[in-house]
Amino acid sequence: MNNLLLTDIKAGLPGITPVEGANLYENCVVELHRCGHSEQVILSLTGITTDTCKLIWEDAFNEQLDRTYADEQSVTERSAVCISVLLALSLTSISRRPYNERYQETS
Repeated sequence: MNNLLLTDIKAGLPGITPVEGANLYENCVVELHRCGHSEQVILSLTGITTDTCKLIWEDAFNEQLDRTYADEQSVTERSAVCISVLLALSLTSISRRPYNERYQETS
């Protein structure tokens, strides 16, 4: 069983800046809280592979997040993006180096 740390996306990835990663993270935290999930959920994966993953996060939900992410459809969609990206990184050989590290200028 793989552990997926939701906070990993906040570091940024190729194609996702740290700011966008933090936004995806917040959407996901709001969605998971509103659905009544605790700080860990077991995901059952089926398709090309059959596996389970443990999704781990800190429930930082508060009134400000609730107001900021009031559009439930958008929150649901962006949460799905967040989890999908982390799953793709976990289950494939796609590069996982953080945005800042991967695109840092070299001399």
